[in-house]
Amino acid sequence: MSMRKGLRDTVAVGVAVLSLGAVGVSSASAMPDPGPGGGYNVPSYRDPWSPDLRGPIRVTPLTKSVTASALRVRSGPGTDRGVRGLLFEGDRVEVLDQARNGGPYMWSHVKVVRGSDGLSRGYVGWVADTYLE
Repeated sequence: MSMRKGLRDTVAVGVAVLSLGAVGVSSASAMPDPGPGGGYNVPSYRDPWSPDLRGPIRVTPLTKSVTASALRVRSGPGTDRGVRGLLFEGDRVEVLDQARNGGPYMWSHVKVVRGSDGLSRGYVGWVADTYLE
């Protein structure tokens, strides 16, 4: 009886080790490859409301109105970019993209739909989204 119990215990331990080994192998095969510095190359999440976000944020095109008496249209997202022209209160723009450049504003890449005395229809540039509704 002692031999039978010993054999049964050995088989049970072997099955447990084999099962755990199989789980370890399948889990390890699902892991991403380590990068050159030993870390994992997992893309980081970019929070669209983070003030340090840089680069474009894709949006569904929508039409907005200018709320400022005069709004500078720039060559890129940021106050350090060149001014290309002006839009005025009530002018309509189509928002193509949005971006943050690390400053206080969310910037909208816009195309002029209907302008007054400012830029002509179809003109594309960047404006501070704060002044659009």
